[in-house]
Amino acid sequence: MACSFLITAPSAATPSASAAEQTPGKCFALNGLGYSDNVHSTSAGGVDVTPLATVTQKNGDVTYRFQVAYNGVQSSDHRETASTLQIALPPMVEDVKFKQIGSFNVGNETISDETIAQTMGRRVKFDTPVLLETIKSTATDDYRQQFERASQLRRAALMAYFEKQIVGQGETATAAQQAKVKELVDRNATAFGQPATAAEVTALREAGHDSIPGGIVDAGYDYGKFEATVKTDEQIAALETTQGSTPKVKSYLMHAETGKHPVALEVEYTISKAQAKQTPVMPLWAASAWRAQKEQYFFDATFPAGVGSLYGFGKTAKDFAAVANPASIQGNKFDINGLYGTDSGVTDFTGSWYTIGSDITPATFNYVREFNLQANPAVTFLASYTEDYRDIAALKANEEAPQSTRTPEPRSNPMYPDDCVIPANVTSTGGSVDVTPLGYEKLDNGKVKYSFQVSVQAMLSSDYIQNASTFDLAMPSFVEDVNFTQIGTYDIPQGFKRGDYENNVKHAHAVEVPMEILIPTDENYDGGLDQAYEQREKYMRDYLAAKNDEAGVTVEADALEDLARDKVREFGMLANGEELKALEAAGIKHLPGGVIYEGVTYGSFSGMIQRPERQQELDEQYADTVVHPEATDKIKSYLFHTENAGAPLSVRVEYTISGEQFTKTPHMPLWAASAWRSFHEGTYGSQEVGSQNLYEYASWEQDLMFIAHPELINAEQYDRNGLRGTGTGLTQYTGKWYEIGDDVTATAFNYVTNFNLATNPDVQYYAAAREDFRDIAAAGPPPPPRPKPTPEPSPESSAEEAPDAAPIVDTDASPDAAPADANAKGGKLPVTGVDATWVTVLAAALMLGGLALVGSRRKLKA
Repeated sequence: MACSFLITAPSAATPSASAAEQTPGKCFALNGLGYSDNVHSTSAGGVDVTPLATVTQKNGDVTYRFQVAYNGVQSSDHRETASTLQIALPPMVEDVKFKQIGSFNVGNETISDETIAQTMGRRVKFDTPVLLETIKSTATDDYRQQFERASQLRRAALMAYFEKQIVGQGETATAAQQAKVKELVDRNATAFGQPATAAEVTALREAGHDSIPGGIVDAGYDYGKFEATVKTDEQIAALETTQGSTPKVKSYLMHAETGKHPVALEVEYTISKAQAKQTPVMPLWAASAWRAQKEQYFFDATFPAGVGSLYGFGKTAKDFAAVANPASIQGNKFDINGLYGTDSGVTDFTGSWYTIGSDITPATFNYVREFNLQANPAVTFLASYTEDYRDIAALKANEEAPQSTRTPEPRSNPMYPDDCVIPANVTSTGGSVDVTPLGYEKLDNGKVKYSFQVSVQAMLSSDYIQNASTFDLAMPSFVEDVNFTQIGTYDIPQGFKRGDYENNVKHAHAVEVPMEILIPTDENYDGGLDQAYEQREKYMRDYLAAKNDEAGVTVEADALEDLARDKVREFGMLANGEELKALEAAGIKHLPGGVIYEGVTYGSFSGMIQRPERQQELDEQYADTVVHPEATDKIKSYLFHTENAGAPLSVRVEYTISGEQFTKTPHMPLWAASAWRSFHEGTYGSQEVGSQNLYEYASWEQDLMFIAHPELINAEQYDRNGLRGTGTGLTQYTGKWYEIGDDVTATAFNYVTNFNLATNPDVQYYAAAREDFRDIAAAGPPPPPRPKPTPEPSPESSAEEAPDAAPIVDTDASPDAAPADANAKGGKLPVTGVDATWVTVLAAALMLGGLALVGSRRKLKA
């Protein structure tokens, strides 16, 4: 029985944004940032504020809870830092509390030793959040002095803890043991600044402390604008006299030099019943406040030199007004991501405290760009490309906290407003790459199958020279049964031309064509692509010849051969509608040479095909994960080439994992990207043909981590748009395979901007102007329902009267989940997971001189 590839045409075509305009708008200067090997984004964002819940007390007062996650800027020369977090609250709030949600085990690594995934493996959940002691400057007792005393308490607790673990109770320590105890104490004592390491929390608990000494600084009030400077009560009294009518906010400061380790706090405050009636919507704002030129436990304006306020860059006036006067935001939109309508970029919600998202609204400040970090290649920086180190969120009294949604509906896209003017010589017909999750399915054989839709659109030019038409698809290395199926193509009638989306899309058809996967050999680099093309051209010649015979038309053999070649090569390795008819006529039920297996890579995306001999060399080289920690970031990749500007094409990608693996990694990802900038058409990009690798641009470390380690993905981290918490701009879901959306999160790469296409007006470029040529998505089980709040009753509160809301929790009972009961109380610090086994192993490693770790291009050179 004949197999029909053509299925159906779209009933109505809705073109993406198109048309070249006159002058590039300012928004294009805010999108697209050349990647440099000395700047690494170890967490997509730097600051996130997530609304958790409100609780109504017995007397009618309302308590608001937020989660604040922070990952500041650090550098390999231990000089440039941005590690002071300011948290600003409305002036009328009371009973302010700060609790640390989780931390990380500090091993014998330095800032350069581990991959991001290995560091994430050190995260530790506290069974209940740990109270931070609040310190406050007075005229006679400066906060620095108080923190020094707190540091001594923390150090003493660590000393007793490690002596007990390594030396033993009542034993006399050897010189080697004393040295190791000191080394462990030095590594942990205020290693993250004011927040505690996991070992510090355990040590403090055993020493009888019920809070983390010196955990946060009450800085008083800021008047008229954010200042992030500590004020004593005497100074505040003087300011009240001179600025009593000036809007003000309550200010708290925390120093956190966490490097690769995001730190997260639960912040709560209470307002009166009367105030809750006036301003039921209440905000919290957080930001990285100071840029410093040395590492120090704390910075503010009292330091005479080497410190600069970050509030002099970008805008914060609307944020200050919102916090100082909550009445002004009662009509503002807010959701799980944050509060809209202020100056801060809203940070995308990721569902976990240890993964910070990118901005989903335009920001007015970018640290990497503002301070030109790429111009100092001798220093490696940990900094965010895609988030402004500021965020604001809100909660409404007596209503459920905003929930995470995985809706299939497109969401609005403020990242590129309508007034973003595209250069006159650029025709933009939507995005270049979209990955849409199609779901997962448990099979009868016990395996689980995951499916994704990948739509692509090449970048081409009117002079047929510059192009980006090679697409790289990456997935976890352990997946099996990988299959590709072309699901969308076009008929090619007279007048079908590149860049003409509005006309071309009228000829779009859904299809179902299995794609042959070519496997490289040492003798045949691309697995026989030329031979596959020859087969396809023969089928097309036979098809055309048969049609000519039916019509009584004679065509010379050379002309027929040229025509067949042109028709087959129209979309490169993918097929157009007429070719599918030719294959069907020949009885061929698949697309020969549709995709090429690249191989397995370690520590990076590549877009390069590996011959078996080279693959074996790589496998042997990275077999030792101690010498090569990046070897744990192992991925499997495929590529295909297509030249289709103005005519997006689509494939379905499927793979399976075992049932056992499903219990470990239920949420599975797929990455797709345009891999090469090439300078001639007709073949896939590579170094051999002089192409430039696009992975030299923008930040992909977080994407690689999630592809190689899907166990780090949580159920609330993704939706139809993609997988949040990466450095990639997520492509907006459109619901149509033939229409690729724009990015809905901030990105560090923009092809139009990075390659200055506007400066060559004689050439017309067909390029996605509002999308970063890459996308990442995940599929898996939906998140379970959030638990209802269960606050422990106190004289002021009642669990029965609490509203139907719940704190954020990491789903699927992951070992690093934030606690469900965020209001639990206890006289001792909670267990953190740091135990004698870990200490013994670590001590042994230190005794042996540690791990012989080597740096790579993806890690800091400390």
